[in-house]
Amino acid sequence: MVAVSISEEVEPGGEVRAVDLSVPSFIRSNAKRGLGYYEEGLGGDGLVPATISAARDMAAGRISEAKVRKMAPWFARHEVDGQAPSNKDSSDPGYPGAGLVAWLLWGGDGNFSSRTQDWAQRKIDALNAEADSRRIMKKIERRTYTVRNVETRQEDDGVMRLSGYAAVFNDASVPLPFTEYIAPGAFRKTLSETPDVRLLINHEGLPLARTKNDTLRLSEDEVGLRFEAELPDTSEARDLYTLIERGDVDQMSFAFRVIRQKYNSDRTERTLTEVSLADGDVSVVTYPAYPTTTVEAREQLRAAIKAIKEGRDISPEATALLNSIFADLSEGHDYIMKAVEVMSEFMNTEDAAFDYDDEDEDEDKTRAVDATSTPDEVPVPAEEQGRKISLRLAKALINSTK
Repeated sequence: MVAVSISEEVEPGGEVRAVDLSVPSFIRSNAKRGLGYYEEGLGGDGLVPATISAARDMAAGRISEAKVRKMAPWFARHEVDGQAPSNKDSSDPGYPGAGLVAWLLWGGDGNFSSRTQDWAQRKIDALNAEADSRRIMKKIERRTYTVRNVETRQEDDGVMRLSGYAAVFNDASVPLPFTEYIAPGAFRKTLSETPDVRLLINHEGLPLARTKNDTLRLSEDEVGLRFEAELPDTSEARDLYTLIERGDVDQMSFAFRVIRQKYNSDRTERTLTEVSLADGDVSVVTYPAYPTTTVEAREQLRAAIKAIKEGRDISPEATALLNSIFADLSEGHDYIMKAVEVMSEFMNTEDAAFDYDDEDEDEDKTRAVDATSTPDEVPVPAEEQGRKISLRLAKALINSTK
């Protein structure tokens, strides 16, 4: 039975969102032929264990995305080996040469044709297109965690280094608008694609480190998303290093796109099972992306309401809170309902009207945002007032997050 390889898991319900990486029969045959020569001792000294292991996988019908991505450029570099008599002329005393054996082990044929290279390039193009499409469709989100076991160290080379966790698995967020968890393995796929990620302060400014030049390294372990950074010798980096060392700054945030998620039966919990870090960042932050307690959330919400009523700018903390509540309203009914419920949970019953409506806006006092209709059209029964937010307040809060 031929094994089928795909670059990702099969979705619930049988939908496959990944590129099919089933190994064609001609590649399996080529790999088997190369392994036969190798076992006869004809492979030369340049072969590495990884090549043999991958050839055995291909012969058995298995191949990884990482191997596919290496194949096309490898064939392009080694095509010239097919010109050697020992690699193309079966009557040559040196046939089969080491170049031919290697070509076969990579899945190429004995004629040094481009057939396998073309197959690999088509798969690479499809994988890249899939990744680009998912990145475009998904909006950037941010989550903040208190850094765990953060280390600051400066060794003999004088380079300032930071390490810690930008995200941790299975830690519950404040319900905005639902409790959220990140599942182990959520970063595995995106890290295999070597995303270009920057280390920033508060998600802005010039980068302090970057994965592209290996001054920022990201990995996933049993705790979460671990980072290691080498800071530049700049005043901003030195200040940051000192603040973290003293404990004045102890929170990290990462910007990402949700690729896969799942909810519990009543949609009060969301678990992120795959995220993309492409075009994202890891940031040291002064303020969290959402509050750490409902008490803090309530106070920030009160402050935001008061600021909007008085025509003042709202604080960065309150802005982050409002963004967390209202970010997904465009997703439809369930998100609107959860946002409304969160607002009512944070404010007690006597605050249901939020003391916000002006005297000349009496018409708004009996209206509210309903999750199933346009806010301007739906009257709300009196018994539901405790679970609703006023029309003008909802509009003002949503506008303040744009």
